[in-house]
Amino acid sequence: MPKSEGSVQGPHCVVLDVRVEGAQKLVGCWLRALRQALVYEQMNMSIISVHDDYYVSRLPLAYSSETQVAKALENLEQDCVLQPMGLASWPGLVPEHLAGLTQGLPVGSHGTKKRKADGRLFAIGEDAGLAALRSAGQALAAEVGDGLLQYWTVDATRLFPVAADVVKSLPSNIALEVVLAVSESDQQEVKIKLLQQELTSKVRLESLLLADATVARKVLEPFRRSWPMQLRLPDRCLALRARSAVLLPKQWMPQGSPPCIEIVSEVPLARLSCELLFGAPIFLEAESQARQHGAPHHTLAAAEMGTCDIALERVHALLRVDAGNGSLYNHIVQLARTLAEEKPKDALEQVEALSRRLKESAFRGPPSPEEPELSVAAKAAEDESKSCAQSFMLLRSPSDPLAAPKVLGVVQNYLEDAAILEWAGVGFGKQESYHLAMSLRQLAAESGLESLRLWGKVLGTASDYYVAEGTLGASEPTPVALPGSPDDDVEPRGQGANRCIYWVTKGGFDPWVRLPHARASQIRAARSIKHMMSGDLSSEVISTPWFPGGEEQLLRAQIARITSTCMLAPKGYFEVDEEAPVKNTIRMVEGALEAFPSPEELATQGGWVHAAPFLLSTGKSGWPDLEALEGKITEEQAEELKALAENEPEKAMLEGIETDLEELKPEEAESGPAWSIKNYGDEGVYSSGDGTKTLRVTAIRSMIWPGAVTVVKGTRFANLYVGYGMKCGTLVGPEKESGLPLRGTMPLMPLAPEDIMDEPGDLEEHEEPNPIQDEQESDKEEVDVDPDQ
Repeated sequence: MPKSEGSVQGPHCVVLDVRVEGAQKLVGCWLRALRQALVYEQMNMSIISVHDDYYVSRLPLAYSSETQVAKALENLEQDCVLQPMGLASWPGLVPEHLAGLTQGLPVGSHGTKKRKADGRLFAIGEDAGLAALRSAGQALAAEVGDGLLQYWTVDATRLFPVAADVVKSLPSNIALEVVLAVSESDQQEVKIKLLQQELTSKVRLESLLLADATVARKVLEPFRRSWPMQLRLPDRCLALRARSAVLLPKQWMPQGSPPCIEIVSEVPLARLSCELLFGAPIFLEAESQARQHGAPHHTLAAAEMGTCDIALERVHALLRVDAGNGSLYNHIVQLARTLAEEKPKDALEQVEALSRRLKESAFRGPPSPEEPELSVAAKAAEDESKSCAQSFMLLRSPSDPLAAPKVLGVVQNYLEDAAILEWAGVGFGKQESYHLAMSLRQLAAESGLESLRLWGKVLGTASDYYVAEGTLGASEPTPVALPGSPDDDVEPRGQGANRCIYWVTKGGFDPWVRLPHARASQIRAARSIKHMMSGDLSSEVISTPWFPGGEEQLLRAQIARITSTCMLAPKGYFEVDEEAPVKNTIRMVEGALEAFPSPEELATQGGWVHAAPFLLSTGKSGWPDLEALEGKITEEQAEELKALAENEPEKAMLEGIETDLEELKPEEAESGPAWSIKNYGDEGVYSSGDGTKTLRVTAIRSMIWPGAVTVVKGTRFANLYVGYGMKCGTLVGPEKESGLPLRGTMPLMPLAPEDIMDEPGDLEEHEEPNPIQDEQESDKEEVDVDPDQ
């Protein structure tokens, strides 16, 4: 600790007891105060933290570098403040560069301590606080001679049982100071008195409030610098000591001979204070009667300041500190003067309003311009102006008109597809569709994609997601990942669930946000939960069972599932590219438009195929390549993977949709229950040149993923999804064997209407019962005849 001229030296070792509740706050206040002082002074102090059954030497007793000190304080904060509160985690109690130091507090010859390899000093059979104080006292006596040992705690009962042993174990040249920081609600007056009796007069016990201000005052006291000054009065010269009210760096201290202040007028010494050294408040204290020049004895006695006068001078100096808009002292004087002049009847009620008015009148900064409140029409005009400016940014050409034109990838003409989708009852309106088309063009220009289209819209509880699907260039082949490794959980870009890249936006003029790659584990978990999107990618997914990720990962997993099932194409339009380096790559067939299926064929399920890889139960589109893994996995693992592949074989690309849910197909039905096909518009066929033409729009909808639709008109088709991103099983029949609904479905989607019940049949009429007659008939007795008959 720093040593100021004429002042008491600070502690050479500080022991922090962190074993009780509330110690986190004490350590936090102590660290904040010490870090203020480290800006101006190099620290020469050892730090020890006491835990249950052990203690840790945080900093050696030597001049440490700034890096070592900062690292030690950071580790102390991690272990004793943040980690107990669950805000941080640290792999070890002591960092490596401190655990290996040999200049720290040595372990004494006492047989009750045992050092562990990670830097902890265990107290076996005795109190850890007693062991820490004994070891610290022995080290200070050997290293520095006369030294001060400071012990911080929040509970007096921790030190009370071992107080007598602590006094006996301290060397004669080591002073101990116990600082007890008590909260306002904690009543420990009796405990403090008993502890003081046990510690005797050899140990100083100080009790203070557990708050930043009081702890900082105690910690920063040794850092307060003082220097001699001379005060020249008309008839004498006094030797004083000046001490700053704020921490000052060493280079600000006056050098050479002591500075001199000359008083040319009569000033009461009991109220004397001054501001020196760049405006820092300085307190003057009478140190001795240095010289006398014929002054009477009573005058010198009046010049000496008492303890109460010094405390009053400190408060007075702090009140006069000007932070830029006047001092608190001047404000209080002006407030009292105003109250005395106006003499209001309810002065106590008006003091807050009057204080605020005086503060505003004394404000020296530039006045803020008064902005008039806009009317409703003005606000609407301003919003419309902003919307027009943002629309202009979308309409602007992505290429610089003065530079060469920018070549974009294949971007979907969504306006043409929107006109076809509108016939099927799906769309977002003309204005929103135009914004989406322009936004897709801007996204393609910024990201450099090969192709881009609007995938659909996922509805949420708070807001919705517009989803765009794009493809990049061919990716470099990646090595085969080992089964069970983290890399094996993610299919390479361009394959399976990661065949395309997806972006989302909330619509309007919000930016596009790229979604991460889909993981097989997240796809498997998404099949077992029921969760509706909220519209916030950063929100949590609270579900049972637990989902490994947030809404961003869940959204990406649902997109992969919907794409695998609902991405359709006309039969014969695509073919598998056998020459492509990536598996399951498709390409457009040559002459596909000339050989496009007829409208009659497209109105059946036999005219459509799946255009996306099928996802297996593992969440991926295929099984590992055993030939590529030869030598990397064991024979047992290879046999297990081979058995799994035989039980669930991979499905080929471009498989027809008529086989979907074939096991649920009713016997009398002509097509499967997974899809519903309907024609819209004019179904007539007209001659057009050498061929025919029809204006018919055919829409095929998924009964498993409500909201997925594929439309076709002529030779143009488009896929779109607008829904909640949840699978539904109520639109298809139950399983024939078990009678259960479709696996992985949920009852949150709209249910199919129940069958209309028949009218109940008429009730059969019966004669009124006669219990007596029925009883006699059962006993075969004669029934009394009514004499009147």
